[in-house]
Amino acid sequence: MKHPSLSKEKRSERSIESLGNFYPIIPKREWPELAPSRGQPQAKKKTVLFLGAGASACEVVPVQSRLLHYAEKYCPLDAPKVGLDQDWKIVVKLLERFAPDVSMDQRQLEDCLTFMDKADVSGEVIAGSGPLDLAGPRRAILNCISHTIDAAQWRRLDLEGPELGSQRDPTPMRTLGAFLKKEAKRERGRWAIVSTNWDTKLDFALSGDSPSVIDYCTYTIPWERHFADRPDSLLTSFREVPSTWKRALGLPIVKLLKLHGSLNWLWCPTCSRLFVSLDYNIGLRGMLKSGLDPRRRFYCPECGAIAGGKDRAPIMREVLVTPTMLKWLDMVHLRMIWYNALVEISEAERVIFVGYSAPLADFELRYMLAKAFSVRGSRPDVLVVSRKGKASKELNQLKGNFEGLLGAGVEMEDWGIDGLVERIVAGELA
Repeated sequence: MKHPSLSKEKRSERSIESLGNFYPIIPKREWPELAPSRGQPQAKKKTVLFLGAGASACEVVPVQSRLLHYAEKYCPLDAPKVGLDQDWKIVVKLLERFAPDVSMDQRQLEDCLTFMDKADVSGEVIAGSGPLDLAGPRRAILNCISHTIDAAQWRRLDLEGPELGSQRDPTPMRTLGAFLKKEAKRERGRWAIVSTNWDTKLDFALSGDSPSVIDYCTYTIPWERHFADRPDSLLTSFREVPSTWKRALGLPIVKLLKLHGSLNWLWCPTCSRLFVSLDYNIGLRGMLKSGLDPRRRFYCPECGAIAGGKDRAPIMREVLVTPTMLKWLDMVHLRMIWYNALVEISEAERVIFVGYSAPLADFELRYMLAKAFSVRGSRPDVLVVSRKGKASKELNQLKGNFEGLLGAGVEMEDWGIDGLVERIVAGELA
């Protein structure tokens, strides 16, 4: 006589149905036992687009080697705003002690920050300053370069040379964002973006909808729910949700993995909540209090609610990993983002690098790429896109750098970010 207990198939069906009762918001096609096999072929290649600093140059954001040059032009004129003129005086004083009588064009931002970080870690003294004395100059440099990037992003910077020549409208990031929003509604998960840049041109191009299609792959709190200066009727209709809710809610998403942080993030150093704005670069700060809209000082509203007021709530901090050899990547949200970048690259059928040269100094990133490629049974297509007009010798060196890291067969093109976006939108890279 057959035992009256449920068969394996019946138990499986009942477990799925109970899952639907508990989580009716999850589309049935995505229930665990009905989801398509990971090995099942897709109509189009799953693609990871890796954006380096050169990709932001198309948005007139200066590359790292030009940041101090433009900060010297912009920050001394910003006195009425957030005290950047005072910040810049601190920066100049420190740099003069490092290497006197050297122009800003000759200075390496990476050197300056690495020297201070090394002194801090070692408890040593550099340029006559100990670790505690370097906190002010380090923050002053961070304030100046982040405000300079923001000014360039919103076209408030007096550009010259290559940056002036890169102005265009619509910008490639706006075109790419519009394309990815449409793609996310047709086929979720086909595209993922990994970026090393702080600027938010792509973030804002991907938003505009309620909620946006951005999935930062960590738990985010919509900043506007707490701080937006909007009428109550608009606040109640604001529908942006935490990033990690979007997949469960069945919403269209594009994974945007910002490995070095973003100008539109703020982090609470006490509760570790990450607040994200899709309207403002809230990560900008200055040495002085400011009456700017939005403000430059924010107390954590969650900690304030627990403490009964903002008097005991911490001031939130920016999440900006500086261009230094000693990068701070231990924050929980950055660890989640790096983990998801590793997974996305290891699963991709094609990886496109644009504006990135994989320098030896980026050993954390090179290590992550090596891990992602080492676990694969079959190698993905690798395409490296450089700027237009690059000499063949430079292209060969760039190809050799990537092949030494990822293996032979790297494809090189000198399309530039404009040509790459044109081909993506035209469907030539399907």
